[in-house]
Amino acid sequence: IDFAVTYRCNFNCDHCYAKKLSDSNRDIMTIEDYKRVCREAMELGCICFSLQGGEVFMRKDWEEVIKAFKPHYNHLLLTTNGSLITEELVIRLQKLGLDTLYFSVDSGIAEEHDQFRKHKGSFEKIMLAVEYCKRHKMKVVFNTCVFKQNLYSEGFKRLLEYSHKNRILVETI
Repeated sequence: IDFAVTYRCNFNCDHCYAKKLSDSNRDIMTIEDYKRVCREAMELGCICFSLQGGEVFMRKDWEEVIKAFKPHYNHLLLTTNGSLITEELVIRLQKLGLDTLYFSVDSGIAEEHDQFRKHKGSFEKIMLAVEYCKRHKMKVVFNTCVFKQNLYSEGFKRLLEYSHKNRILVETI
């Protein structure tokens, strides 16, 4: 089950659905809501939960959200733009029981990725975060937006080559 735990983000990507929803009057789920939904989903056989946003780490109680999904018992994934990931955070996530970090990366060329995400230096932060994950044996997956203009581009090709070389799964959106 996928959960958008917040629509807030520190990026302002044109293509993101969360951008359109961040200014809405939608209530966010409480920790008790997550615990209840997790329990009910587990009773129905669910074992995999995915947390995304916006940017999950913009939510002050993100650690409690993770704990609500019983990460040492279930398979737990988290999608991030990578901008707030430090080595200490990777270690903390691993201790919490998170299984996989999904990074939103849209090109193997830094300038193209940064331009698409409207955030200079984003690509380099992701690559550094990937190194932290590798060092601490945290699984990594790349989410990448594919559209007509980039499907056969050099940036997409480089992303696939890097992923293949580093044994990183690429999921296309």
